[in-house]
Amino acid sequence: MSKKCPYCNKVFENDPKRKGKCRYCGKTFVIRKEQALTINQGILVDSKKRLEYLNVEGVNQAKTLDELWFDLNQAILNYSMKGKFDDVASIYLNMGVIAETEGHYKDCIKFYLLCSHFSAYDMIKEYQKLGMKLTFDDLMKTENYMISSPVKNSIKELGLDSALIDDLGRLSVTPSLEATEKIEILKEVFSGEYTRLKNIPHDQKIPLRIKKPKKDIFQKPRVLPMEKVSTKKTGCTGCFGAFVGVILSTGAIAGFIK
Repeated sequence: MSKKCPYCNKVFENDPKRKGKCRYCGKTFVIRKEQALTINQGILVDSKKRLEYLNVEGVNQAKTLDELWFDLNQAILNYSMKGKFDDVASIYLNMGVIAETEGHYKDCIKFYLLCSHFSAYDMIKEYQKLGMKLTFDDLMKTENYMISSPVKNSIKELGLDSALIDDLGRLSVTPSLEATEKIEILKEVFSGEYTRLKNIPHDQKIPLRIKKPKKDIFQKPRVLPMEKVSTKKTGCTGCFGAFVGVILSTGAIAGFIK
């Protein structure tokens, strides 16, 4: 059976085996399981496959990226309420991958930062439970996801100095700052202000006790467009919502990245 363009529905003269452009409408398509899909459909298929191990409710039934994003937001809320911050970190990592694929590079960096933050939080909690010592270097070596390829590519695409990767790594895993503070510092970096970022201590002591995130910050997921804050639950077509309800008591930061 001949493949059809997922945009204009024209039948391809040749049977494409990989990503290409339709000769009729000029739009880019991808091939998944011998079927031609739109770019967004391809991202949806790839994301659902990548998320299988987390068993996130609703993901397999998601038919659009907006539905998938809403399900991920809901999963962050649910896992947070259960104290499963390692799973929260995994979801943020996948959100970062999606954002980078879509070309939303600032959001990619933000989601990877949140991934590192909650992964480090979970590691500190586990080490304290076992009565084991943990150093800041340990966190940098094992929980610093800011050295990942999507982050490096995002920094390159934004025209930022690649040397910032080390500083962003320290920011992401430091136990001395709340997630909201880290987001504010990241916002400053995007605007060209590096003072607070450069002052993150290189050698830190892991606190004997860490604060558990307050229950009142686990608000109902809000999917907001990147360009402006909205009250819509869905409808962030092509740009996704920047939900950080796990760490915010309001949606004030949700649309800051431009």
